[in-house]
Amino acid sequence: MKKLQAILVIAILATMTLSLASCKKCEHTETLKVFSNIVDSTCTEEGSKTEAVHCADCYEEISSKRVSIDPLGHTYEDGKCVRCDAEDPAKGLLIKPSADGAGYVVISVGAYAESHLVIPAQYEGKDVVAIADGAFENCTFLKSVVISDNLLSIGAGAFKNCSSLESIELGNSVSLVGYEAFEGCDKLQYTKYGNSDFDAFYLGNELNPYLVLVKCGEYKGKEILAEAKIHKNTCVIAGGAFKDISNLTSVEVPSGVSFICERAFEGCADLVYIELGKSLVSIGDSAFAYCSQLTEVEMGNAVTEIGIDAFKYCIDLTKVQLSSALTTIKSGTFYNCRDLKTVKLPSKIESIGACAFENCNSLESVSFNNSLAEIGNRAFYGCELLSAFEAPSSLATIGKSAFECCQSLEKLTLNNGLISIGERAFSHCESLTDVTIPESVTSVGENCFAYCPITSE
Repeated sequence: MKKLQAILVIAILATMTLSLASCKKCEHTETLKVFSNIVDSTCTEEGSKTEAVHCADCYEEISSKRVSIDPLGHTYEDGKCVRCDAEDPAKGLLIKPSADGAGYVVISVGAYAESHLVIPAQYEGKDVVAIADGAFENCTFLKSVVISDNLLSIGAGAFKNCSSLESIELGNSVSLVGYEAFEGCDKLQYTKYGNSDFDAFYLGNELNPYLVLVKCGEYKGKEILAEAKIHKNTCVIAGGAFKDISNLTSVEVPSGVSFICERAFEGCADLVYIELGKSLVSIGDSAFAYCSQLTEVEMGNAVTEIGIDAFKYCIDLTKVQLSSALTTIKSGTFYNCRDLKTVKLPSKIESIGACAFENCNSLESVSFNNSLAEIGNRAFYGCELLSAFEAPSSLATIGKSAFECCQSLEKLTLNNGLISIGERAFSHCESLTDVTIPESVTSVGENCFAYCPITSE
């Protein structure tokens, strides 16, 4: 009996010891996540689940929250989603990956034949970001088009001659409208805005009916010299919007305009003055080409890109203030700007493209910076009054005929670090009498200094 009592006492003491141990607070040094109440997401709707965090030692729940699960998105095969049987809105359209692989581009109408077109926001899990040049040209069956907020650009002639097209619902992200994108869309509904001389036409949406300026009307008074008034809510001036409009003398670009697209003011031969808004980011290819009376251009520091041939044949242009954000002067940018006298290149410029200042035969001086690495072929060809060129320490390449026929060039300083000088780079520089070629130069093209009265080292 005493033995049994002893065993009971020991058992009670052991139980008390365990009880006291369990009262000691766990420090929860390690945690464990447990998911429950899982609701699966569908192609278009979010799912959810409860995420509970437990102590890995004592399993006590530390915290709990409801977590959303992203929609699965559609996966289309043979025109239908493999999960929900939804029809592919891009059925029949020819869609390919963009050049950078980040999104998709609608290349052509393909087998699509419906009158109401919805450009899909996404395809195969990535955004549809562009409509290619001529993608829907001559699609006379189209009556309406809906463009998502994911789309960034509409190519040149994209909807050209869609003669039955009546309406376009335009997304808010469009930043480029190519040349003649809506040419021949005679039934397309525009919003008009203008003055007594001419009307301008806009596309947009219900919240912002002036999102994109698409074209301008003819002048009502043939002999009137006029100013263009662009609506203050305009974001994009489309390709060719003012092309070849005669008697246009000045344009004030509203502060909200971010993009002036290709050939927007090409051939405005009477344009003397243009004020570019502070929000402007990009000037497209040939945007002001052949504006032969344009005398001055001043741009804000938000401009990061000026397109090829942007100011080509602006023969009266005398002064240009370039954006400090520019890194490249592209090919032909100031080609044949014969009255341009001085150019101050921004500090970030890394390259000057082919023919960028060709035949600027009044150009007397150019200030170069220590970011410049490349001068392209014929970049300063025929700049007859350019008297000196001091290469910055960063310069690596001088292209073919880069300074050919610079007849006044008499002071030439080449940098240590220069690697290549192209063919005829300084030929016909009739005032150049002396030059030292640095040891870093490994390639000198044929006739580099032809027809120069020069002694070289």
